[in-house]
Order: sequence, then C-alpha cells, then structure tokens
Amino acid sequence: MSDLKSNLSQQLELLTQIKAKIENPKHWTQYSAAKNKSGKPCDSTSEDAVCWCILGAMYAVVLPLHLDIDFNYLIYMRLEAQVPDGSVSSFNDKHTHEEVMELLSKTITELNYEIKLQGTRP
Repeated sequence: MSDLKSNLSQQLELLTQIKAKIENPKHWTQYSAAKNKSGKPCDSTSEDAVCWCILGAMYAVVLPLHLDIDFNYLIYMRLEAQVPDGSVSSFNDKHTHEEVMELLSKTITELNYEIKLQGTRP
C-alpha cells in the first residue's frame, strides 16, 4: 500500500471514530470542546468528558494516539472544506446534531472516493 493510500486510510479510520464518538446526541455538545457529566467544560481528552463538539471529538480520538503525522490538521482541513464559512467550530455551534453528522458523513464519503481513486492509480 502506498504511503498516501495508507495515510488516507488512517484519516478515514479516525474520521469514522470521531463520528462514532458523537453519534449519540447525548455525547455531542456545543460552545465547548468537551463537557463533563455536570455540563461544565473540560479538556476533550479528560476521563471526565462525556460529550464533545466535533473538534473536541477529533482531539479526543487523535491526540492520545501520539501519531507522527498531524492528523488533527489533515482532518480539520477536510472538514473545513465542507463548511460554507470555513469555520468547523462555528458550524458545530450554529447547526443541529443531525447537520453535524451529515458533515461527517459527507467528509467520510468523499475520503472513501479519494481512496478508491488511489487504488486505480499505478
């Protein structure tokens, strides 16, 4: 597998985990990266976190892995490309859970397509 295809596949796996982390509306929040069970803001990687915004979920999934490549940046750029005003955080805070899930689904679908294209190249 080429390095690029491997990188894309890892991005896909991480995006899928991010989506799964906030798929239940009870585990999604707005106006804070993460909140604890009392509804107070906390670090997205904290064991006390019970709900996350889209970016908080990204940090919670990616940061503990200590990867060599900055997947936070790569994934953020993919999400940002799908957002009309370019602000992923603002999109999360101004849209419904369903719309945030649609953003993640669309980003995952486009990344799947890109991976398939890589498979057809020599």
